[in-house]
Amino acid sequence: MSISEQDLVNFHESLDRASSSGKFMDVFYDGFIASSIDVEMIFKDTDMDRLKRKLKSSLHMMTMLVDNEPGTEMYVGHLARVHDRYNIPAEMFNVWMDLLIEAVRVCDQEFDVRTENIWREVIGRGIAIMTQGADAKVIEAV
Repeated sequence: MSISEQDLVNFHESLDRASSSGKFMDVFYDGFIASSIDVEMIFKDTDMDRLKRKLKSSLHMMTMLVDNEPGTEMYVGHLARVHDRYNIPAEMFNVWMDLLIEAVRVCDQEFDVRTENIWREVIGRGIAIMTQGADAKVIEAV
């Protein structure tokens, strides 16, 4: 699926609708943290309010990545290195995306299959960069 300008508009509108519910970040992080003991341990001593602000910024950054804005791929690469320090396995990013999509489904009253596909395309591009380091570790270990 190719991301059109309209898809980016639809992504932002969906993000705005989900965020305006007031529970979007809580639904997402409650589900993600409950997904495994490993995730729970990663977030044990985390300032969740700060993390929620960072996530919202990162979601907007993902649209800039899809739109090939200068410097965005470098920024997402930096995020990958930050996450790499926590030894996060590549498969955890897939769980992260699935639970993010589920939170959108719960909080965006206009959510549909098209919206899900747009979210998966936009977020998937960033996750591809994020998992490059994790995938390289798996390959090196073999």
